[in-house]
Amino acid sequence: MNRRIFIQILVGLVGLLTLIFLGTESSLRNRIIGKLKYKLMPPAEEAPAKEAPPYILPAEGQTVSVEKALNSRCTSDYTGNQQYHHWGMFDNTKRLTKEQMNQIVALAGQIPRFTEERVEIIAKDNIISFVMEDVPPGIQRDWMMVESGMQQQAVGLVCAALGVGMVFRNLGMDGKALDNNLFGTVREELNGMKPSYEGSYWHSGEPSGRKPWIKGNLPDPSRDGRMPLISALKILNIDNKGGQKATSEHVGQLLWAARGRTPHLYKSKPWGMTIPFWSDRVETSCAYLIQQQTLYKYENWGQGRPTHSITPMGGTNQEALHRLQRIFPQKEKFIILSRNDRHARAYWEIGYQLINILVQAYALDIEYRTLLCDNERQKVLKDLQVNDSIAVMAI
Repeated sequence: MNRRIFIQILVGLVGLLTLIFLGTESSLRNRIIGKLKYKLMPPAEEAPAKEAPPYILPAEGQTVSVEKALNSRCTSDYTGNQQYHHWGMFDNTKRLTKEQMNQIVALAGQIPRFTEERVEIIAKDNIISFVMEDVPPGIQRDWMMVESGMQQQAVGLVCAALGVGMVFRNLGMDGKALDNNLFGTVREELNGMKPSYEGSYWHSGEPSGRKPWIKGNLPDPSRDGRMPLISALKILNIDNKGGQKATSEHVGQLLWAARGRTPHLYKSKPWGMTIPFWSDRVETSCAYLIQQQTLYKYENWGQGRPTHSITPMGGTNQEALHRLQRIFPQKEKFIILSRNDRHARAYWEIGYQLINILVQAYALDIEYRTLLCDNERQKVLKDLQVNDSIAVMAI
C-alpha cells in the first residue's frame, strides 16, 4: 500500500468515526458512509457477458399506469449503489435479448410527429442511437430536435414500465454529425434492472426521506392511474378532440407530468423528476401556464423541498392573448414549454416534457391541441412574456 492510499483510508476512517461519535442524523450518516466506501473501494462497472442468461421482463410491466411509470422513471448504472450516482441499478447477471430491444424501440418509435423528416431510433446490441437527417439550422431542425427528445423520453418511459434500466451515453450538448448525412443526438444503453424501490420496480408514493414532499398550491398529483403506459403510447396523438374539458386538477397533473418531482434520488440528492436533466442543471427549460388572463410559472422546488406549485408572473397582454386564442379556438388554458439554454439539449428536454404531457393528457382523456412554435407563435408568446417558447398544449 503506497502512502497516498494509506492517507485516503486514514482520512476516511477519521471522518467516519467523528460522525458516529457526534451522533449525526442516521440517514445522513448512512449516505456519507456509502460515499466514503465508494470513494475508497469503488465497485467495478461491468456490463453483462454475452453468454449471460436472458433478462425476464416482469409481467406487471404491461399494465403499469402512465402515472406510475412517470413516478418510477430513473436512470441506472452498474455501481450497485443508489446513493452515489444513479438511482437505478443495472442487473449485470442478465442481458436483454435482441427481441426485447426491438420491442422497446418499436414502442418508443410510435411517438406522434410534427415533421415528416427522418427522426428515428437505431438499435445495435444493447445500445440505441437517436438519429435524424442532418438538415440546415432553422425551425425545421429545431422541431426535429424536439422530436428526438420525445423519442428519448419515450424509451425512458417504456423502460420504467417494463422494469428495464437505461442510461445516457451522451454525444455532447449539441449532438454529433454522423456518416451518411445523419446527425446523432444521443445514445442510450439499456439492460436488465434490479428492483429500485424496496423490492419493486415501481413506486406510487411521493418524495420522502430527509427532504420530504411539501404541499404546494396545486392539488397533489396522482401517482397511479388506470391507463397502462404501454397502451397509451400505441395510440397517442398530438391532438385529442373527443375528450373532456380540463379541470384545475387536470392542469396540475399535466404540469407534474411535464417536470414534477419523484421519489428517487440523484447523487444522494432528492432531485428526482419525471424527466431526466443534464447533470446538475435542473432548469434547462421551463413550463408555464396561462389561465384566467394570468401567466404562471410552474415550480417543483420550494423551501428546500420538492413541491408542486404555480407562481403568478403577472397579467397577460389582452391583444396578444386574443391572438393566441385565434390560433387555438375554444381553448381556455395553455401550457407553454420554453428553453433557458442555447444548446440542443434544451430542445431534447422540451421533447421529454412534451411526450410526458401528451401521454398524461391522453390517459386523462382531456381535450387538447398541441403545436410546436414557429416564428409567429413565438412572437405571440413573447408578447405574453414567455421568451424562447418551443411548444404549446392548449386545453
